[in-house]
Amino acid sequence: MSSSGFVYVATGSGYLDEARRSAESLRRHHPGVPICLITDQRVEPGAPFTQIQPPLGPVEHKPIDKLLAIEAPYERCVFLDTDTFVLDDLTSIFALLDRFELAAHQDVNRGWNYTLPDVPLAFSEFNTGVIAFRNEPAVQEFFRVWRGQYEGLHREFGFVNDQPAFRRALFHAALRVAPLPSEFHFLGNFPNTALWNVRLIHARGDYAQIAREANGTLGGRAYIPNVGVVPAFAGRKGWLKVTLAIFWRMARLVVQPPRDSAAANPRKWWLDERTPPKS
Repeated sequence: MSSSGFVYVATGSGYLDEARRSAESLRRHHPGVPICLITDQRVEPGAPFTQIQPPLGPVEHKPIDKLLAIEAPYERCVFLDTDTFVLDDLTSIFALLDRFELAAHQDVNRGWNYTLPDVPLAFSEFNTGVIAFRNEPAVQEFFRVWRGQYEGLHREFGFVNDQPAFRRALFHAALRVAPLPSEFHFLGNFPNTALWNVRLIHARGDYAQIAREANGTLGGRAYIPNVGVVPAFAGRKGWLKVTLAIFWRMARLVVQPPRDSAAANPRKWWLDERTPPKS
C-alpha cells in the first residue's frame, strides 16, 4: 500500500469525463503523486490516473458511492469529488493526517434544513466533496458506520444526500477531525469567504471565471458567485470602487444572466430531502 495518494469515485458513465478533467487539473500541480480512480465503467488505463480499479463494495449510483474511496490503495488518502478543479498544490492536506484521522471543510449551508435529535445544532454539517483520511481500521469502521447511518436516514426520511449521515456518524465517532479552510475546498456555487489564494474549487460552471473572481484580491474577503468579492474595508475610496463594480456586475446579471452556471440555476437541494421532525 502506497503512503499517500488522491482518489476519485466515478460510478456511472456520466461522471467519468468530470473525473478525468478534475484529475488533469490535479496532475498539473502534483506530477508525482498517485491518483486512483474507482469506477464501475470500462476505462482505458493511463494518464492522468496512476491506477484504475473496480469497486468491491456496493454501487448505488448515488452520492453514497463516494464511500468506495476507502478502497483506495493508500495509507493516507485525499478523496476529491468529480466536480472539483485544482488551482494549486494540495499536499499540505496530507500533513494534517500526521495529527488527525480525518480532515474536511464545514459546509457553508451547515445542514440548516434538517435536525438530528442526537446531534447538537452546534455540530454542523461538513461538505464531503473533499475528505482527507487515514486508511486504517478505525477510519474503515467509521466508513461502515457512515454507510449504515445513510441507509437508515434514507429508509426513514428519504435522504439522498450523504452529508447528514456523515455528520451523525462523525459526531458519535472517536476520531480527531481537522477543519479544512475554504481555500482548500472552495464552494464556488455558494457565497462564502476566503483569505489566501483559493487552491481547489468545488462547483459546476466556469472554473476560470470562479478563479478570477475568488482570487482577484487577497486578504479577508466575501465571495458572491458571478458577482465577485467584497474585500475588507480599506478606506472610502476603495469601498466606493468596489460598490460601483458590484452594482455594475449585478446589472449585467439582470440583463444577461449566465445560462451555463450552476450558481445561476441553483438546484433546490433541500427539496430532495424530507426533513425529520425537529427536536
